Amino acid sequence: MALLGITVMLASPRSAMAASITWGDCDLATPEASAAAIDCGWLETGDRLAGEAVRLRVVRLRARPDRIDATPVVYVPGGPGSAAGLGPEALSGWQRWQQRARWPRDIVLFDPRATGRSRPRPTCESIRSRRLAAAAQAPSAGVEFDQEARAAEGCYRSLGRETAAALGPAAQRGDLEALVAALGVDAVNLWAVSYGTRIARVYAQAKPAQVRAMVLDSVYPFARNDLLALPAQIGGALARLDASCAAAPACGRKSDAVPSDLVDNLLARYASRPPTLALAGPEMPVETRFKVTPYRLLLMVLMASYDANNAADTRARLQRARAGSADALRPLAERLWRQALDSARNEAVFWSTRCALGGTVPSMSAWRDALSRHPAIAAYLAPARGAPVCDVWQVPRTATPAHDASLAAPALVVSGSEDAVTPPDWARAFADRHPLARLLTVAGAGHGASFTNACAIAAIGDFWAAPAEPLRVSCAGSD
Repeated sequence: MALLGITVMLASPRSAMAASITWGDCDLATPEASAAAIDCGWLETGDRLAGEAVRLRVVRLRARPDRIDATPVVYVPGGPGSAAGLGPEALSGWQRWQQRARWPRDIVLFDPRATGRSRPRPTCESIRSRRLAAAAQAPSAGVEFDQEARAAEGCYRSLGRETAAALGPAAQRGDLEALVAALGVDAVNLWAVSYGTRIARVYAQAKPAQVRAMVLDSVYPFARNDLLALPAQIGGALARLDASCAAAPACGRKSDAVPSDLVDNLLARYASRPPTLALAGPEMPVETRFKVTPYRLLLMVLMASYDANNAADTRARLQRARAGSADALRPLAERLWRQALDSARNEAVFWSTRCALGGTVPSMSAWRDALSRHPAIAAYLAPARGAPVCDVWQVPRTATPAHDASLAAPALVVSGSEDAVTPPDWARAFADRHPLARLLTVAGAGHGASFTNACAIAAIGDFWAAPAEPLRVSCAGSD
């Protein structure tokens, strides 16, 4: 337990062998007709994990087929513990996305250690197994949180302290160093989304000369405690649903259409009689029986809010569920369930990263204050503080930039105006503290606007071309 108070920059020892990338063929599901080339390879980092050499899957999407970019864009996935998505189907999707984005620089994608196609893959099978076993159960909120914490504790003990520590942000930073070295470039541009913005800043703090510029989309500041943020995130998702209803004439004319009131009704009903839905998909058994507990319902609403375009559909499904058709919630449940059982994601990396970056348990007074601002959902979230995974997931802390430390490279801070997960005020406060940062607030966009919003994508391309110059693209609410 004392280890949680230690601040170090820990990485598994690297071998004397220089990092290198072996390039080969790409296994695209559907080869795309493209003016740009795509290169696929394996990065040998020179590190070892769980007794095996660390090999990361790497892909380079070239902006031009006849040359390699001297300052490429390196994408840092979020999660934590999520992969870039480099399987055959996803890779074809990336190539199509690149053609739409038309960014002026090569894009380098990689699956972080122990995620996606990278190897080795020490994982938390105990957590996945518990979720599968618990899908059809309807435990109380306290039991639900406690079961998850116990599964995580079992995973930590099976991994061992050394392996758990070698999955965290310091080791991920070392992998980024190895990637830059193997690419043979002097500096890179970092494109990080959500929790990946924390990893990008850890790297930029350690290697400022190797960062030309950064795009920090849906920034997650180090000062934000993950648990304390949860009530505000869910409350924000509900508030945005209410606002979308007020702006829709057909919705506003219905007295029983206010989304937060619908959710209040469903929470009270599902606390005693949670409905069972039949879920199906590639990441689950053909028919998984899934109980919609109040906490799961809140997570479903939060997950649906990632894309602001889902608001009308979410409102309609809540209204149908209120009228007695719980099966209307099935797409929301499947979205949550796919994320929970995503085989490319690694729960061990998730906890090693969160706990190393300050996954502390908030004081009871701070927790009560966070809950008091969202009284309608407080009772369903209150037990979360009683099952702190980081008390048992004992990994050394990773040093993070000080609150007043300035960025050493130009940064574009991208924020969707409708993002409930990493709200716009987080982005604005972050940009205000850093003279080299500019804020791009994308009107109508949700979480991760750099993936899906055409204006944000165009503005970022403009930024990559000349990071120190004013943007030529406005997104109707950008600064």
